[in-house]
Amino acid sequence: MILGLLSGLGFGVAEFIAYVYSGVPFVIRLPAVAFHAAGTSIVGYGVYKRETFRYYLLAVALHFLNNLFGSLGWLWLTGGLGATLTSYYLAWTLYRRVSKDLR
Repeated sequence: MILGLLSGLGFGVAEFIAYVYSGVPFVIRLPAVAFHAAGTSIVGYGVYKRETFRYYLLAVALHFLNNLFGSLGWLWLTGGLGATLTSYYLAWTLYRRVSKDLR
């Protein structure tokens, strides 16, 4: 999960820099950095549980919802924010499960 988090964080930072450089306000792009880290952490949990495809599909569905609502402007505050917060919560919950398993 940590490797997933770090790879998503790296991608999120690179995407953040590209968007901010192109003129998008940084406050709008900031949640996406953690969103990518959370999504790849979810996939990392799937690798740990040997159910990679299932958790990959979950991460892709959350990313799809985030992008869908992001393309609808202010409607992102309903579905996109929900997908983002869900990914944060799910990544944290799954991380705690792994931590408990490894004790």
